[in-house]
Amino acid sequence: MPPHEKGGLCFETRPGSREADISEPSPPAEPSLIEIRVEKLAQLFHSLDPLPFREKDLDKDAEEFIVSWARELPRDQSFKIVVHVPEEQLALPEAA
Repeated sequence: MPPHEKGGLCFETRPGSREADISEPSPPAEPSLIEIRVEKLAQLFHSLDPLPFREKDLDKDAEEFIVSWARELPRDQSFKIVVHVPEEQLALPEAA
């Protein structure tokens, strides 16, 4: 699916594999991916939340996006959330 932009965040989803072979039991479906691309990790979190970084609330736009895409998936379909950030952001203490 094409990426979506909201509040400076770039979001995209990729459905998991759902192919079935009638001759053999089908393996568990691959989880769908909900992918989020940000320039800075701080974009994912509520900026006015006074808690330490690991305990901050998600930014409302990020939360709304994740929940809306998760609700589009079948109830029995698992999913993974993948966050893409620039490599230099991964060196920051909050990325650990």
